[in-house]
Amino acid sequence: MDTTLPKKSSPFIAEQLMIRDVPTFSASTPIHEVEHELLRNAKKFDAINYIYIVNTKNLLVGVLSIKEAFRREAHSLIGDTMTQELITIRPHTSQERLTVLAVQHNLKEIPVVDAEGHFLGTVPYNTIIDILRQKDLKQTLQGAGIHHFGTTTKNITKATPLILIKKRLPWLLIGLLGSIAAASVIATFQTTIASQLLLAAFIPAVTYISGAAAVQSETMLIRSATLDEEFNFSKYLLKEVRVGLGLSFILSMSMMTISYIVWGNLLISMILGVSILISIVISMHIAILIPWLLAKLKFDPAITGGPLDTILSDIVAITLYFTFANLILGIFT
Repeated sequence: MDTTLPKKSSPFIAEQLMIRDVPTFSASTPIHEVEHELLRNAKKFDAINYIYIVNTKNLLVGVLSIKEAFRREAHSLIGDTMTQELITIRPHTSQERLTVLAVQHNLKEIPVVDAEGHFLGTVPYNTIIDILRQKDLKQTLQGAGIHHFGTTTKNITKATPLILIKKRLPWLLIGLLGSIAAASVIATFQTTIASQLLLAAFIPAVTYISGAAAVQSETMLIRSATLDEEFNFSKYLLKEVRVGLGLSFILSMSMMTISYIVWGNLLISMILGVSILISIVISMHIAILIPWLLAKLKFDPAITGGPLDTILSDIVAITLYFTFANLILGIFT
């Protein structure tokens, strides 16, 4: 059966994605009868990953994997070995929610039941994989500022050069403006750079490490908010404060030590250490607060968050770097 995603309005729901011809038996069916029926009617089923156990009212009461069924004694009843701890979804469950459940519980299929628990069908493994594949590609593109493609893979491969330019250009222009702003910040510290040329050599290192920490924080935030049903932003933010302080302290001390060993300039090492310590903490919080704020304002943080975080993190890191350079050099020289 073709289980590729239906060409209906998005986002898709379980009712649009489910299949109905799957093995169902009563709890009193012996294993040898189950095996016989599966072998005899294998071609009529749309998927054979699990056996679904229903009662006389078609209420879903248990489930058993095919592998487990064939491991049991032939004379035993299917009800004696079935799992009653069921992970189910409703017909209007979103595709995002059902894929999260499948990943969380390592399921090849997700059974669909109505409000009373009547068994309706399942969302099969290959459909779940299709959703995950398309979602991953979509998020990857959106993180790069490429969006509004609909059916991602097909539309990208068939898009004209003009369309591709229009999709990719907006956030690259914002990045260009951000780089100009960063260059303007650097230009205001020309005197400081002239007095210590080694400062210029470390600009990429400072911006990279703060930006990398920011990307990690944003990725962890999105993942936690997606997978954790009890996600609490305030608690997450407090925990990230501790994580940020720990990471920034270790990285700043490492940079101070390594730079001093290699270049032997204590002032530059101090500037690098303090700058990295503060810029990582600030950049990590920018990466957390911007997606949260964008979501509150009804914008998609996956589209706008990444590029915006990067620009702000770079500007903050450079500004702090040269501000501390001015302060420290002013005190000790």
